[in-house]
Amino acid sequence: MTKGLWIAVVAAVIGLGANDAWAEEFPDTWAVRAGGFLVRNYDTTIRLDAKGAPVGTSIDFGDTLGGDSSAAVARVDGYYRFNDRHRMDLSYYRIKRKGSRDIDLTIQWGDQTFAVNDVIKSELDTGVLKLGYTYSFYHNDDVELGLSAGLHTSIMRASLSDSSGVSQAETITAPLPVFGFLMDYHITPRWTAKLSTQYFAIDVWKVRGLLSDTLIATEYRFTRHLGAGLGFNHYGTAAELEGENAVLTERSSFRGFLAYVSASF
Repeated sequence: MTKGLWIAVVAAVIGLGANDAWAEEFPDTWAVRAGGFLVRNYDTTIRLDAKGAPVGTSIDFGDTLGGDSSAAVARVDGYYRFNDRHRMDLSYYRIKRKGSRDIDLTIQWGDQTFAVNDVIKSELDTGVLKLGYTYSFYHNDDVELGLSAGLHTSIMRASLSDSSGVSQAETITAPLPVFGFLMDYHITPRWTAKLSTQYFAIDVWKVRGLLSDTLIATEYRFTRHLGAGLGFNHYGTAAELEGENAVLTERSSFRGFLAYVSASF
C-alpha cells in the first residue's frame, strides 16, 4: 500500500472517530417540535344540561349532527431541561370541527329545543394546553425514564344553531391534573424512540372524569440542532364540566398522526 493511501485511510479513521464523538454531544437543554397533526376517527358524544331546564339529549356529534370525524391542525411540543433529572414540558394544539344535518329526533340542548327535521349547524372547538414537570429517575447516554405531573387544560366551545337563528353555545375551561410516564431510547446517537403517556381520574368541585393520552414517536437528528420525527397519538376522555349556567358532558376519543421538525439547543 502506498504512503499516500495509508495517509488517506488514517485520516478517514480519525474523521469517523471525530464524527462519532461529535454525534454524542447533541445539545439537550431545550427542544421545540412543531408540525402537522392529522386527527382521525374523532368520535364525540356530548350533552348540555341547563340549570332549571329538562335534561339534555345525549348527541353523537358525527352520527346525529353530521360532524367532522377528522381534522388536520398544527401542533407544538417542547421542553426545557434544568439538568439531567429535571425538566418542564409544554404542548399545545387546537381542533375545530363543524357539522350540518337535518336531524331525525328532537334535541334538548341546554335551554333550547330543536325539533325533528330542523337543519342544525354545529361546532366543536377544542384547545388543549399541557404543562408539566418531569423527573428523570433513570438517565444515561442510552435511556431516559421519567415520571411526570402537571395540568392538562382543555378549552371546549360547543354550539348548535338552526335555520331560524335559534342558537346556544357553551364554553368550558377545565384544568385537569395528570400524571404520567416517559421513555426516550437512543437507538443511535442520532435516532431516538420516544414514549409518553398521561392519565387522570378526578371527581372534585365542578369537574369529574378521566383521561388517557399516549404518544409514540421516533425522531432523527440531521444536524446538531435540527431533526424531524413521526408519531402516533391515542387520546380518550370522558368528563362532566360545570359552567356558570350549564353542565357539559363530553366523551371523546381519537387517533392522531404527527409529523414534525425539531430544534434543540
